[in-house]
Amino acid sequence: MEILFTKSNYPASKLIMGVTGEPVSHCAIRYSNFVLHSNFTGFNITNLGEFQKHSTIVLRAEAGHPGVCSTILELLNRNLGKGYDWKAFFWLGIRLLAKKLGLPFWKVPLKEIAGLNICTEFVASVVLRDTTELLTPYQLYQKLQKKV
Repeated sequence: MEILFTKSNYPASKLIMGVTGEPVSHCAIRYSNFVLHSNFTGFNITNLGEFQKHSTIVLRAEAGHPGVCSTILELLNRNLGKGYDWKAFFWLGIRLLAKKLGLPFWKVPLKEIAGLNICTEFVASVVLRDTTELLTPYQLYQKLQKKV
């Protein structure tokens, strides 16, 4: 299993990278020839070739644990067909903007605002088995690099 960290030419990707100041705007799980991810349309499964038509892979991280297959199947069952977690997306954006402006910003436990349907929530729940933090894709990449 591999975690893909990507960017694209879509305005949303450029906006995310502009706000975060980071080199990637999205993350996904590649398992065999399939890519599992959550984007603005909700949770998706596609093949790698289709995914790469719209996304440039910037960084990769190997990941996995003994129960990864059952974790993926459980999350697929729970999330397939669900919409995007706009509340968590906007919360992350507001938090990042406040940080850039040097404004204090309170932390709220992720479980109170999240539905596991933004890309980092989904990937962290599979790879880290942890969704206590709301991370940007690049912050997740850095966290995975520390675990290696």
